Parts: sequence; structure tokens; C-alpha cells
Amino acid sequence: MLKPLFDNILIETEDQSQKQDGGIAMPETVSPDRPEIGTVSAIGDDVSYVRVGERVAFRKYSPDIVEYDGKKHTLLKEEDVIAVIE
Repeated sequence: MLKPLFDNILIETEDQSQKQDGGIAMPETVSPDRPEIGTVSAIGDDVSYVRVGERVAFRKYSPDIVEYDGKKHTLLKEEDVIAVIE
């Protein structure tokens, strides 16, 4: 298991190319700068605003992609989370 340190967050990202906006499929090429969405898998000890299991939106170009145990994981700082999706 990956355990983020300090204020880092481990995210399981969602496939944004399959999402729809107003009933129309929106491929990534239409809005390449839109934020990514994912579910928090693990948090570091210094994270204060986000909890494991929450869906969040985060800046697209800020995370690091880490491969562990044959799977890709997204690792980012708490400050790069721009919203919690309720």
C-alpha cells in the first residue's frame, strides 16, 4: 500500500472522456484545461481538509503519476485540490 507523506494525497482518477455535459459527450480535446476528478485513496498526516473516500476536483497538470503494484496512482499536494464534490 502507498502511504502519502506530509500534505500529499493519493487519488484514484476517473476517466473524464466518458463524462457528459448537458447530454453531449465532451472529449478531452474540447476543454483540455478542465480539472481532473477522482476519489481520495489515502492521505498524509498533514492533510486537514480532505478525507479518504471523498470525490475531489484537482488541477490537471499538478499531480505526479506513480506506478505501484502494476497500477497507476495519482499523487498530489493538498493545495492542488480545488473542490470537494458532494
